[in-house]
Amino acid sequence: MGRMKQSQKKVASFLNDWNRPRFMELEEFCKRSFKVNKNKVGIYASVVTDYVFARYVDLLGHRAEYSPLGTGVSREKRGEIGHMLREAKSAMEKIRDAGSNEELFLAQKRLKEICVIFVDEGLCYLCG
Repeated sequence: MGRMKQSQKKVASFLNDWNRPRFMELEEFCKRSFKVNKNKVGIYASVVTDYVFARYVDLLGHRAEYSPLGTGVSREKRGEIGHMLREAKSAMEKIRDAGSNEELFLAQKRLKEICVIFVDEGLCYLCG
């Protein structure tokens, strides 16, 4: 139980760091070297995909299989999730293949947008 709490705190810390002005504003982002930015964004992107996307997909898969009386996930919703996962994978590839701070900034910004959508959808399913 203690390890799970530590893991959650670490993920929250990473997400808080990633939402600082340094990563949210292009001017601030470009003040650092490309190599430093690429390493940091790579770490944050990995944490997001491992903890946010994977757990959300797991949750929806569980709801789809075990929900009583057809309150699971519709085929349409599963298609949307698949599409968003492909977009997230594309954003991760763009982060890995970025050649400049501007490209890296835009790729990480897109990954953040996808992450927000996943979190919002996940909260809807947890509450609903």
